[in-house]
This record gives sequence, C-alpha cells and structure tokens, in this order.
Amino acid sequence: MTAEQGTAGAICLQVGEKVLYKQSVVPAPACSDFSFPSDDFPIPSIAHGHNILLFVPTANQFKRKAIQSKIEARLGPNQQSHLIIHQQNIDSGVGNQPYDENGARGAYTRIRNALSWLHENIQMLEEKKIGTVVVGAIENYIQRPLDCGPAVDYGVVVLYNATARTTAGAVSRGVTVPKEFLEEAEAEGFDDETDGRKSGKVTVGEVLERTFGIDKADWQKVVCGISRYVLLQEALDSFEVEL
Repeated sequence: MTAEQGTAGAICLQVGEKVLYKQSVVPAPACSDFSFPSDDFPIPSIAHGHNILLFVPTANQFKRKAIQSKIEARLGPNQQSHLIIHQQNIDSGVGNQPYDENGARGAYTRIRNALSWLHENIQMLEEKKIGTVVVGAIENYIQRPLDCGPAVDYGVVVLYNATARTTAGAVSRGVTVPKEFLEEAEAEGFDDETDGRKSGKVTVGEVLERTFGIDKADWQKVVCGISRYVLLQEALDSFEVEL
C-alpha cells in the first residue's frame, strides 16, 4: 500500500450524519490507442503560413494553460511566437458527468465540434496565417466498476494534430469515488436516460460541494491529498505530440 493509499477509509469531513471518507489514488488504466475515430472530417489542406493554431474547446483556464504549456515546451523558445491560441467553450455531448467510455467520447466530440466550428470560420486560418491546426481536449469521467470494486474518477487528455491527422493522449491516475455520493449523483438523472445512462446531469463534485462545501472542480484534492490538476498535468507530461 502506497502512502497515498494509506489514508483511504479515514474520515475526511463530516456534516451531520453525512461522512466523507478519504479515498485512494490508483494507477492509470492501460490505454494505448488514442487514434481519432474517423479521418473523414474536412481539414483545410492549404497552408496559409507557418503559424500553429491551438484550439482549446473549453472555458476552463487550467486546461487551456496546461495544454498551451505542453505545446510551447514542444516548440521551444524560438518557435513559440508562431503559436496562436483560440479558446472557446465547445459542447462535449456527454453531459456534465461522463461515465465509462463517455470520457473519451466527450474529448473526441469536443475536438470534432471544434473542427466543425473552424470549418465554418475558415477565414481565420488565412487571416492568422495558419499552417498547422492542433486541438486539445481534457475530459474527466467516472469509470464504474464491473465487479464489487470502487468507481474511479480519471481524466483523459487528447491532442489532435488535424493537419497531420495524428493523435496523442493519455489517461491520468485515478481517484476512487465515494459510493454514497456517486449514487446521489446518478439519482439526479441522465441526459441519455433511455440510451445507456452514460451522461449524468449532475457531477459527483457538485454533490460533494453542496454537502460539504468543497470545490466541485477539484474535490480530488480534499479526498486524496492530490489535486485533479496535478493528475492531469502528469498525464500531459507522459506523452509527446507531433507538430
């Protein structure tokens, strides 16, 4: 048992009869194939210059900064002036709380919808002298157990070079999810109620925030001592991206 896992089961917070127990950090699941599900999406074949457009399809500033830092490190100081950032919130199509395979599906849907938006605003590429388009997406999701084990919150990170049609990605280490509060989130309903129940309307983080007053966006830091953002940064640092 690691030091991170050693506190699992101890009381973390208590409000009235509601008790939040410490949770464990678990290894990332084995996942090696991050190839984009389809290559039939229209990508401009004409290079308008030498600049690189990084499209980050979320309003989350941490995700933008983390993905931007990843690309800047890959470029090096001499090429960073060619990097142009476009951040815009794009629908993931998988609800507020993705479950199981909807984690990866949400990341790919954000990428696909970002490319669709870009196709409708193609003049941006010429105006900004873009030669390469990269879209980066990060999606946290809960993997529900197939047996009696715990559910686990993971983050999937995908960077898609739409010009070269190459994909790179990783899944973060996970944090076990308190069963009581997972069930409470599920009880709030699903956007796909009759078709899989993989797209939850309410996140586990929202349940924990209203019950214990902790940050819904980073409840992982409270229950296991490691920020969700640290885990996502680890995943980003674990692979290379083609530019």
